[in-house]
Amino acid sequence: MDYCIVIQSVVDEMEKSLDRSVSLNKIIDDSFYSRTHFYRIFNAIVNMNPCEYYRKRKLCEAAKKIILSNNRIIDIAFTYGFESQESFTRAFLKEFSITPGKLRKDNEEIVLFEKANIENLTEELTLKLKNFHTNIVVSGGKQIIGLQATVKPGSKTIRTLWDNFVSRKEEIERTCNSNILGICEYNPTITDDDYFTYIFCSEVKNTSAVPEGMTSRKISAGKYVKVIHNNSIRNLKESYRLFYGTYLPKSNLELEEKDTIEVYHSTDSLIEILIPVK
Repeated sequence: MDYCIVIQSVVDEMEKSLDRSVSLNKIIDDSFYSRTHFYRIFNAIVNMNPCEYYRKRKLCEAAKKIILSNNRIIDIAFTYGFESQESFTRAFLKEFSITPGKLRKDNEEIVLFEKANIENLTEELTLKLKNFHTNIVVSGGKQIIGLQATVKPGSKTIRTLWDNFVSRKEEIERTCNSNILGICEYNPTITDDDYFTYIFCSEVKNTSAVPEGMTSRKISAGKYVKVIHNNSIRNLKESYRLFYGTYLPKSNLELEEKDTIEVYHSTDSLIEILIPVK
């Protein structure tokens, strides 16, 4: 699947609807693409989520109208999807550090955020692939026991869940090894603003004894791209970005609709990311 073509086509549809009342999720869904996969790849390539991109582009087109037309600011706000002049002014001030009225009155210079060219952006990311290490692997089915929480991407709750699991890890019997697994739930409708299920867990030989408050489940066998992250956990997002933003679009692989698995080794700097593919 040519992910770059899909992402660029959605960007093109966004551009056509900047001055119309069209739901961003409807544009994404019309591409027959899972929202979860779309958000991950878009975020990796453009380095911002689709909602932020769409908002920036609407504000930039509105700014052009303010400078180049005599239309009332309130009418321009409504045209680009803002419910009131107040909400438009707040968003405009946050983006450009100037109010719409002052921009029109003083004719000050602002920097505009232009339409994304996906091919150019992926070429820029390619330069960072030199130290990016991957393998295609087949992983057998696993049984796991661990602590589960409902979180948002980047939430501090994930760190709290980690601390709680590490403090209770020894309660789990018949573990297969000392590694800690992180299971990122796959859900086709999850976006950057939605909650998802995350589990810190250990692989076990059987799930007959589950400590109180923990959960157990089976992970089916499958084919994965194993990404080797040999760096600080603080930079883990960069490995995800290189995978979704550069490696995947240049490969002939298609993502599978299954959970992603993170494997935390005893060496703090070694993390394996298992991303499911068909």
